[in-house]
This record gives sequence, structure tokens and C-alpha cells, in this order.
Amino acid sequence: MRKLLIVYEGYNSPPFDVYRTAKEMAKQSQVIFFDLVDKPSSLENIFNSALFFIKGIFDKEDRFFSWRILPLVPLKRFKLFFKMNKIVNRYLIFIYFFLKKILFDKKVILITIFCEPHSLHKFIPYDLSFFDCHDQIYKRQFQKNKKTISQFTGVFTNTQMIFDEIILINPHVYKISSGYFLNLPIGKKRLQVSNSVVFVGGISNRIDYNLLIYTIKKLPQVNFFFIGEVYLLKYYIGKNDLKCLKKWQNIVDFPNVCYFGDVSQQILYKILPIFQVGIIPYDSKTFFNYCSHPIKMYEYLACQLPIVSTNIPAVTQYSRDYPIYVTDKKEEFTKYVISFLRQQKGIFFDKEKLKKLIKNNSISIKIKQIYKIINYGVI
Repeated sequence: MRKLLIVYEGYNSPPFDVYRTAKEMAKQSQVIFFDLVDKPSSLENIFNSALFFIKGIFDKEDRFFSWRILPLVPLKRFKLFFKMNKIVNRYLIFIYFFLKKILFDKKVILITIFCEPHSLHKFIPYDLSFFDCHDQIYKRQFQKNKKTISQFTGVFTNTQMIFDEIILINPHVYKISSGYFLNLPIGKKRLQVSNSVVFVGGISNRIDYNLLIYTIKKLPQVNFFFIGEVYLLKYYIGKNDLKCLKKWQNIVDFPNVCYFGDVSQQILYKILPIFQVGIIPYDSKTFFNYCSHPIKMYEYLACQLPIVSTNIPAVTQYSRDYPIYVTDKKEEFTKYVISFLRQQKGIFFDKEKLKKLIKNNSISIKIKQIYKIINYGVI
């Protein structure tokens, strides 16, 4: 079997799921990760890009490279130089992968998180192409890009809603693991902080801040803990970011709120089990949120935390088998938080069932499934 060269296209920025998947795949094959975050031109960056290009062609070892499309010609604000950059980069990409195929008989696999047609793809001499579909960003996104989606060798998704829509466009759709990566052990509960509620994740415009403010105000005796980086006005900047940031600053000022900031996986691993209830307060009226599959759900369940969430189908599907309450009404959201805090000793988790769920949605299973699809066309 020919050795694989995986070309993974995405962003090395929060929530980092794409980057982590690419890094995990690099344990079995050489992976070139196209980091599409723009980076300013500098002599150092240009030198590093040239060094990577030369070294990468002749490197036979399976390694991971993060390749940013750098502006090799400076002054990119001028249209002529901007066009020159695009042309130079695209032909360098073509030469790189062509030589890889010729010199080392590599089978080039393109994996992208975008369903929109991209002119860059024409310059990658790939053998197979896959659409790694994590989310549906806006309504009719798939219908609008029907032609491109139909041309992929296959499509990966972890959400049933997306699966049901894409299979009408491309029959080669595979429902795969969510890629939960924290690998928290499911064991005995630790000593917990009394009356504690936790949210883990980016502080972004996905959150329903009005719901949060209402709940925190109504429950002054409950301690709310937030763990995660503030994405507002930093990543994926939206038109409501400034309003959301002001509301977030109001939330942090409440006496019963504690914000830890961003913490390492090792610290999260230790502190998450000490809380009593996990929340997913996303604004489900936003189409992107409604179609999402929050990985934090598996983190909460692994720590045997009951969950209160807004109405997200990917979360709702587990509400029959696990202690999960789902509602979009702020009054009910508050009531469910109180209910879980009061019945802590009566909350039951089937550990064997839970272990199976966590394992089936782990990053290791996801990687196995992707390689099986690439090599054999089956999951």
C-alpha cells in the first residue's frame, strides 16, 4: 500500500479541534497542515517558509508540518503584489506535492473543513478529497455549494442533522466520532465544591448572555465558575462581539462568579470533577449553534456532571439516557440548575454505558475511522 501524505486545510485557532485532529493523524502518516490564519510578512517568516519547502520535499520521515501561506513578496496591500503572492504560493504548492508523488510515490489525500470551492485545490495533485464537516454555518450553506460537495470522495460528520442533509448531495457520507480528546477517567466522584456550576469553553458570541445573567442573578447562593479563553474581539470577530463583551464583563462582576481564564489540559483534568453541574448556555436561536455538536458535553459526562443545556439536538439526543436537561426558557434553565444541585446524591450514571459513549466519541476512534475510510472506503 502506498504511503499517505495528508493535506489538512483549516485554522490553528480556537477551538483547535481541526489542528488536534491533524496532529493525531501525523502519528501514522505525514501531514501537511495548511494554517489559513494570515501572518504578516517578514524576512524570518520568508526564510522559514523556504527552509520548510526544501527540507519538506526530501524528508522521508512521517512528520507534521504546519504550512502557512506566507506573502513571499512584501507590500501585499498593493493589488499587483497581492496577485504575485497568490501565483507564487500556488505554483510552489503544486511543485511541492508533485515532487512528493514522483520522488516518494506518496498518495496525496486532501482533507478540508470548507465546502466552498477554493482555487488552491486546483494546485494540489490529490488522489482523494474529503470534506471534514464539523458545522453548518448558515442556512442553505450545503445547497449553495452543492456542486463542490458532490465532487468530494467522501464527507465526515459527527452530527446526524448534517448527515441527513449531506447524504442527499453526496452518498458517501460517514458519521464518525466527535473527537473528544481530554481522556478524563470515569471513576469515583471527588470531593466537590458545594453549590457549584461550571462552564468550560471559549467566551464567545455563541453564548446566550441574557440567559446567563438571568440565571446568575436568580441564584445568588450558587457559585458559577467559567474556564476558557475570551474569544470576543479576538477570533472570528462578529458584529455583536462588543455587546457580548460588555455583558461578559457584567457577568464577571457578580459576587457569585469566578473566572479562571484559560487553563492547560492537565489542570482542567484535575479540577473539572470537583464541580456539581455543567452548563451549555449557547444561543440555540443561532443556526450555527443549533447545528453544533459541543465536545464539552463529553467532558462533563466523563466527570459525571449532570448537564443543563439550551436546545441543541446533538445534546438533546442523550437526554433520555443521561442526566441532561434541555430548555431554551431562562426560567426553566434556572429551575433545572437548582434541581440538579438539590438532588446530587440521587443522580445516577450507568458507568459501563458512559465508558462506551466516551470511548466511541474519542479522538483515537475518530482517527481510526478516518484512516479506514481513506484506505478502504468503509467506516
